[in-house]
Amino acid sequence: MLGEEGLIIAVNNGEDKTEIQIDKFDKVSSILQTKPSQIIYGEGSINWHDNQLKITMPPRSGLVIAP
Repeated sequence: MLGEEGLIIAVNNGEDKTEIQIDKFDKVSSILQTKPSQIIYGEGSINWHDNQLKITMPPRSGLVIAP
């Protein structure tokens, strides 16, 4: 954690594209004071919808997402 901000690090070590959904009220995201919305490393996409974060990643990849 960086003060009131945080990073999300996601890894897909599989051979297929994957989607991850994190509910804002999940334990992982409940400590976040901001909505991370910028990919600062890696390939993929992120989308916030109704307080849920959706991360889509290609195979064998990783992402670092920041506020």
